[in-house]
Amino acid sequence: RDRFTLDIGGKYVVNTFYEVVGGCGANVAVGLSRRGFQCVLWSEIGKDSLTKLIRERLEKEGVGCSLLEHKEKNINISSILLSQTGERTIINHRSHNAQMVLTDTIRERVRQCNFLYLGNMPEMPITERVELVKLVKLVGGKVAVNLGVKDCRRGQTQLSELLSQTDYLIVNRYELSDIVGIAPNELLLHERSYHSTLGLEPDSILVITDGALGSYAHTKDKVYFQKIVPVEKVVDTTGAGDAFSVGFIAGQLSGKSIQESLLMGATSSVSVIQKIGAQEGLLFS
Repeated sequence: RDRFTLDIGGKYVVNTFYEVVGGCGANVAVGLSRRGFQCVLWSEIGKDSLTKLIRERLEKEGVGCSLLEHKEKNINISSILLSQTGERTIINHRSHNAQMVLTDTIRERVRQCNFLYLGNMPEMPITERVELVKLVKLVGGKVAVNLGVKDCRRGQTQLSELLSQTDYLIVNRYELSDIVGIAPNELLLHERSYHSTLGLEPDSILVITDGALGSYAHTKDKVYFQKIVPVEKVVDTTGAGDAFSVGFIAGQLSGKSIQESLLMGATSSVSVIQKIGAQEGLLFS
C-alpha cells in the first residue's frame, strides 16, 4: 500500500549502497557546468569528514567553491530508500537550519554574475532574497527562482516582490497551487496562463512541472506544453526536478526557444532518473 514497513528491532541487508552529493544548488551548478557554463556555488558546508568529499566532487565538475561557507557541526545528510520502480523515500537529518547571511562579499560577487539561480532557501528572509535578485537585475543579469513548499505556502502576498523581479519562476503543480490558492486538480494548466495571476513581468516565464503528465511554460499570452520523454525503466527519481531546471535554463541561456527549452528540460530529467543519485545522469553538452 505504498508504504515501507520495518519491524521494530529488526535488521535489514541492502544489496547495493551509493554515496552521492546532492542538494538543489549543487545539482543545478553541476548540470550547468557540464554544459559549459561557468558556475560558482554559494552554500553552507560542514567541517567534518564529508566536507573533503563534497568539495572534491564539486571541483572535479568545474564548479567554483570559493563561496562555500564552512560551519562547525553542520551536517545535512539523507538516507534515500529506493523502491523497485525508482520512487524514493527520504530520511533527512539537518544539524540546524541554513542561515545564509547576505554579506558585502556576496553582494560584490553577485554583481559580477549575469545569471543567478536561486534555489530553495526558505530560512533566508524574503527581503534578503529580493535584494540578491535586484543586485543581479541592476547589472543586466537574469534570475531564475525555484520555490519550495515552505515558501509557496506563504501565499502570493508575501512573495509578490520576489515574484515581480523574477525572470524564470520554476515550480511544480502543487507549489503553484499553494501560491495562488487554487486546488491542484482545479488548475487549468493547459488552458489558462497563470503568468498574470502571479504578477510576473511581461517578459518573464512561469515554468511548471507536473510529473508524469509533462511540463508547461506560461508567458503573458501563451501556454506551452511538453510531454514527458518515454523511458523503459526508472531507476531513481531523486533530482528529477533539478535536472529539468538544468535543461530548461541551459536552453534559455543558449538562445533556444521556449518549446525547445522545455524539451531539453524533459530530456535532462529522463536522463537523471535512469541513474542512481541526482547528478550521475545529468547530460553533458
